[in-house]
Amino acid sequence: MLTRSRRYRSVIRHDRTSESMNDFWIALEQRIGAVTGQPFAIRQRHPVGGGCIHQAWRVSDRDREYFVKLDGAAS
Repeated sequence: MLTRSRRYRSVIRHDRTSESMNDFWIALEQRIGAVTGQPFAIRQRHPVGGGCIHQAWRVSDRDREYFVKLDGAAS
């Protein structure tokens, strides 16, 4: 269950190399913190199935959860 009902849309450009994806997760933490006004550090990250074009993830700091969709065109 997502604890935030408000939707935030943000675009972070990335490619899919492992080093770049690490940079992506760090940038995502910073962006969530900037948008919400509260620090956010990813403590759990789980892939969400069901899509065939985009990758989707559920990220959490154990208090808040967010749904993240990675656009394949951004790679």
